[in-house]
Amino acid sequence: MNIKNAVGKNEGPSIFLHTFELTKVIYGITRNFPRPTRFVLGEKLDRLMTDFLLEINSSTSKRADLTNFDKRHRSFTNLSFKLDEIRVLLRLAFEVNALSSGYYKITLEQIDEIGRELGGLIKFNLHQRRKFSDNPP
Repeated sequence: MNIKNAVGKNEGPSIFLHTFELTKVIYGITRNFPRPTRFVLGEKLDRLMTDFLLEINSSTSKRADLTNFDKRHRSFTNLSFKLDEIRVLLRLAFEVNALSSGYYKITLEQIDEIGRELGGLIKFNLHQRRKFSDNPP
């Protein structure tokens, strides 16, 4: 599927579009988890992924307060922790045989891409914070 058409429009930062695609993949994967893991591990992954998607949306939307660097840093740091939790849960799913090695590899590649984009946002935010704190209006 073409990432640019993922949400029906060619709008939004790439990190949001990539997260949206990963969320759809994870929903598809967890739906096929074996019964014992679907209702615990699957639901936890779905909920965490949904929270991550919504927080990415609020942190990167056009309505976000781009000048509140401390708030953005806290949000991006929190997102980084959530991404790590998603990695851990996917590894657990793989190791208990609820997730195939193919899907595990695909999701890790997507998570790594989102992680790189998130790292870029963190670095840019820190750079902007230093830039504006050195030159007060």
